[in-house]
Amino acid sequence: MSLIAKDKGADFVPAPEGLHKFVCVDVVDLGRVPGIFGEKDKIKLVLQIDKINPVNNKRYEVHQMYNLSLNEKATLSKHLESWRGRKFNADDRKSGFDIERIVGGCGQVHIVHNITNKGTYANIAALVPLAPEMAKMEPLEYVRVRDRAEKEQPPAQDADDDIPF
Repeated sequence: MSLIAKDKGADFVPAPEGLHKFVCVDVVDLGRVPGIFGEKDKIKLVLQIDKINPVNNKRYEVHQMYNLSLNEKATLSKHLESWRGRKFNADDRKSGFDIERIVGGCGQVHIVHNITNKGTYANIAALVPLAPEMAKMEPLEYVRVRDRAEKEQPPAQDADDDIPF
């Protein structure tokens, strides 16, 4: 599989701060990722919020990476508990929770901006359930990473091709 580098331009607009309705459109298994405290199993949640990005006229997507852990101190555990509206008990933590179950789930996300010298990033501060009177959302124009066809990938170069550098 090829990795293609290109200039994506400077038209990135982060999702707006505040409380927004969302639908979880994907959970991506990132595998074991090295970090300052060693390798950890990581996942990425992808949420579509109910606001439209004026640059591409599509829903904003918010991505957040988590350690795949139900430890009571883990951010994933805290976010799932606040979204569910109840804590995991000791049996839940021991037997595990199928993260795939949250794909298609709806709630509200509190987004905060983190401003760095590289740009402004939209981060998830909290996930909470929908209020009873709020309608659920459906995903729009999104194909899960695991379901993306090989044909979407650019063709690989032949080993005999001349490399110009």
